[in-house]
Amino acid sequence: MTCHILSSLIYLEQKLVQAKQKSKNPTESPVELRTWLRLARSFRIVEREMSRRMRLRYGHGMSRFDVLSQLARIDHKWVTVGVLSKQLLAEHSGITRLIDRMIEDGLVNRRSNPNDRRSYQISLTAEGRRHFNSVVDDHARWSKSIFGPLGTDSCAELNLLLDDLVSKCQQELSEHESIV
Repeated sequence: MTCHILSSLIYLEQKLVQAKQKSKNPTESPVELRTWLRLARSFRIVEREMSRRMRLRYGHGMSRFDVLSQLARIDHKWVTVGVLSKQLLAEHSGITRLIDRMIEDGLVNRRSNPNDRRSYQISLTAEGRRHFNSVVDDHARWSKSIFGPLGTDSCAELNLLLDDLVSKCQQELSEHESIV
């Protein structure tokens, strides 16, 4: 996922340079490109800080926490890696390697998919649930320390804007997929 973000940033920075060259005012970037770059940069900074804290306290980064969080949400049910990858917005192969390590650590169970023998399903172990429950409070506290200085109203406004962005992107994606 990080590689995809970085390649997108490189592409958009190239587009930004092209737009500046075509612009009457080459020092000004189109607001949409500046927004994308700031959003991506902000995400990287926040994710890096959360991962740093997670590594210091628990010995692993945010990717493992994200998997635990998604599996905890489905509460004792089994899910395929493909479904989990979509929920995490991550590459299937990266998730598979991470899950293999989590199985070795006793955090996740794996079984053959009873509906499709070509795939398998995963769920949290009791140890995985215990570990998630111990991490989740720290994660919430760290989120508050990072976003708290913005204030409740600004965070609420940011959430509304991001929800609107996601909704519009999903709508455009579904329209594009129906054409293809």
